Amino acid sequence: VIPVKDVEDVLRLEYRSKFLNPKWRDAMMKQGSGGAYEISQRMTAMVGWAATAEVDNFVFDQAAERYALDEEIAAQLQKSNPEAFKNVVRRLLEAEGRGMWS
Repeated sequence: VIPVKDVEDVLRLEYRSKFLNPKWRDAMMKQGSGGAYEISQRMTAMVGWAATAEVDNFVFDQAAERYALDEEIAAQLQKSNPEAFKNVVRRLLEAEGRGMWS
C-alpha cells in the first residue's frame, strides 16, 4: 500500500524547504538571470496551486517579504531579470485580487 499524502501538507513542505528557505533563495540569486527565472516560476506555480488547493497566508506573506519587499533582493532580481521580478509582483497582486491571500 502506498501512503497518500495530503496535497496541502506536500505544498507546505515544498515551500518551506525551497521557495521560502533563505539558503535556497540565496543560491538562486547567485545564478543570476536563470535563478531569478526559477524564483519567478515557483511563484507562478504557487498561485496555480492556490487556485486548486489551500495555500496558507504565511506562504504568500513570506514570499512577499523575501522577494518583493526585501529591498536588496528586489534590486538584485530587477537587475538580473527584470521580467522575472515583474512576474513575482504580478503574481502576488493576482493572489490578493483573487482572494487567495488576505
